[in-house]
Amino acid sequence: LDIGTAYGFFLEIAHNEGFEVYGNDISKEAVLYAKNHGFNVLLGSTKQNNYPPDFFDIVTMIGVIEHFNNPKEEIDEAVRILKPGGLLIILTLSTSNFIGRGAIKPPEHLYYFSAKNITRVLSLHGLNVIKLYPFFTFYRYEELIFHLLARILKSHKYFIDKLERYFKIHLLKTSS
Repeated sequence: LDIGTAYGFFLEIAHNEGFEVYGNDISKEAVLYAKNHGFNVLLGSTKQNNYPPDFFDIVTMIGVIEHFNNPKEEIDEAVRILKPGGLLIILTLSTSNFIGRGAIKPPEHLYYFSAKNITRVLSLHGLNVIKLYPFFTFYRYEELIFHLLARILKSHKYFIDKLERYFKIHLLKTSS
């Protein structure tokens, strides 16, 4: 099961590798797209879809746990529907590193996880963390630069003040 499957692109990859795939998402448009491409995708949250207990070998949350209003509830539900010995795979940005902290973007991301706190959350649900991988992703080169500059400038008020003065002087010169 791919929780928050969106348009089903990951389902397509898993299907092509021989997996029987399921997905769910809260976007009607995304669910319709995935269904039109032949995938078994349901509209709504995992809990709303009331999957049978101990049903899935693998449950994925790829880039979605940070968007949930209640990640604990989603993890509870994932544990309920996973077969004993099943695998829960979560991909989320990590606040354990400089780049991850630079990718913080409220209100889209409601929760943030470090390696330490995601391990603690999962262990409270009876899950054993097998492996944590550092993963860096940005959609565009400009986004990486923007986040890096934002982190640098945020921690160096001197540079912010200097930039503000430059732009004020520059704007005054060009507007007269």
